[in-house]
This record gives sequence, C-alpha cells and structure tokens, in this order.
Amino acid sequence: MEKAKIAIIEDYEPMRLLAKTYLEMHDHIVVGEAGSRSDAIGLVDSIANGYIPTDVILLDGNLTPNTRNFSDASAIVERIKELGVLKPILGFSSESLLEHGIDVIADTYKDMDRLINAIKRLNKFVI
Repeated sequence: MEKAKIAIIEDYEPMRLLAKTYLEMHDHIVVGEAGSRSDAIGLVDSIANGYIPTDVILLDGNLTPNTRNFSDASAIVERIKELGVLKPILGFSSESLLEHGIDVIADTYKDMDRLINAIKRLNKFVI
C-alpha cells in the first residue's frame, strides 16, 4: 500500500499534532512540520531541493500570531511556485484559502474527515 507523504504547515501546535495523529492513524506519513512562516519557507526549500520527499502540503492560512489576512499562506504558495514545487496543496484553515485567492487543490477547514477525503480524491494514493 502506497502511503501519502505529507508536510504540515500549521502554527497552532495542538492542531498540528491532531492533524499528524489523524493522518498517521490513516496510514499516511508526516515527513515535515512547520509552525511559523520562516520555518514553512525552510520546509518548502527542503522539499524543492529533494531533502524531504513529499506528496502533499497541508497549509494553514495564518502563521503569524494575531493576523487574519492570509499573507502567510500567500507568501508560502508564492515560494512554492517560485521553486517549481509541483505538489498538491490542501488548505488547512478555518476559512477558505480559495476565497482569499490562494491557489490550493481543496479547502479542508481543519476537519479531519474532510482532510482524509481530499487526499483520497487526489487519486494518487492507495488508501
């Protein structure tokens, strides 16, 4: 069975841990985590350089405390595109990243069942 290798970008540690636990319960592998904008840029650079093999990037909208403008997600997606990282990005925010003009495959709204279903819909993995 092929497992999805997933990078999680989420600033709220309890939510990051919950997502990681849930993904691993569904036989996926969390290959990298980032809790801040700068850590996320570093993670994306490592993915682009081939140091962290990744199938899917799970992206929160806001990584800077007390912000709600989605500039973090925009900057990270811009960096992903700059580096030519061709990985599906799933929005993992309480609000729609798509509605904020951020290029993601799907919004999962921090709903774990919706997250697993979005991964299944990528039709790339045997789940």
